[in-house]
Amino acid sequence: LDRYLSKTWVYGSDTVEAKSFAPTMLRSRFTFALAYGDASMDALAQVEAKKKIVKEWETFMKEQVYPVLSTASESTTYIDVFYTGSVLNDYDVNLALESDVMWALGSILFVTLYMGLNLGSIP
Repeated sequence: LDRYLSKTWVYGSDTVEAKSFAPTMLRSRFTFALAYGDASMDALAQVEAKKKIVKEWETFMKEQVYPVLSTASESTTYIDVFYTGSVLNDYDVNLALESDVMWALGSILFVTLYMGLNLGSIP
């Protein structure tokens, strides 16, 4: 990183309050444009093509990108990886909800069985 964010760089060197600034974070932003049709296609064909490419994009993000990003911080000591995006955020929330629902159902089942055994309604 010193090649791109040198520790000798001086923040505000053109002002009186110049101070040394060692970078602690690097941010990258990636934007993708996906082509799904051309001008010769009618409106219905373009809508269908867009649905198809969006489905492929979501599958790619969930199956290929999300596993890499979600475990990236575990393999490094001094680097934390944060990520965002509509598909990634939705998928992350859905995974958390699925996990929470399973824990809630397990708790309800346990309490119901315990109450049944304790009250004697289950022999």
